[in-house]
Amino acid sequence: MVNNVNAEKKNNQKKIFGIESDINSNKKLILESRLLIEENRAMILNNYSAAYAGNTNLAITNTNEIYENRKSIISKIKVEGELQKEFVDVEIDKAKLDFMKHQSKINSSNLEISNEMAEINSKLIEINTKIMETNQSIYEFNKLQIKRNKELLEKKIDESKITYESNELIRKQNKETMHMLENNEKNNKDAMYKLVEKSKNNSHVLAENRLEIHKRRDSIMSNNNTIQINRSKIFFSS
Repeated sequence: MVNNVNAEKKNNQKKIFGIESDINSNKKLILESRLLIEENRAMILNNYSAAYAGNTNLAITNTNEIYENRKSIISKIKVEGELQKEFVDVEIDKAKLDFMKHQSKINSSNLEISNEMAEINSKLIEINTKIMETNQSIYEFNKLQIKRNKELLEKKIDESKITYESNELIRKQNKETMHMLENNEKNNKDAMYKLVEKSKNNSHVLAENRLEIHKRRDSIMSNNNTIQINRSKIFFSS
């Protein structure tokens, strides 16, 4: 009987050690994934700033200057007779409507993007709430364990309630807890490896996006150079 108890005790200690190792390993994986996620979020915000505050505003400036050039070009057309004058008038209206149509399309696109950003913010608020709830659960657990430590320190244990049956009940509960933890940490580990891999893939995509943003900025600035050349031609042709 004693040998069986000792063997079971040793086996339980071995299991607990293995479970503890898995929990610590998963905790490190969680930290790694969270760091990657935070780095990716910083890159996303950086790319957003570069794409929207930078490229979008530069491109819109180009659009406005192109329109001003168009008006200047049309207004300098020499006309003879009512038919040609009417052509100039309708071309001015058409140019304005073309640019207004473009701006309206951009407004719709920006509205859709803003709606998606608002949804993301709502999701982030939910995540913050979950973090707060997790923190509260940590606090409650710590509070309970502090109380238990105090009871043990003050020897506030009712020894009359310690029986073979009560010990066996705790032993049974421990086995169930170990089984639950083994399954939970195995599932956690599988999920964590997938999450880390996903975060690494996101990092690669974000880096590619960054390069694409800079390439598009070069194209936008190249367009601006052409716009300025055209403006000079309009000025000198007058």
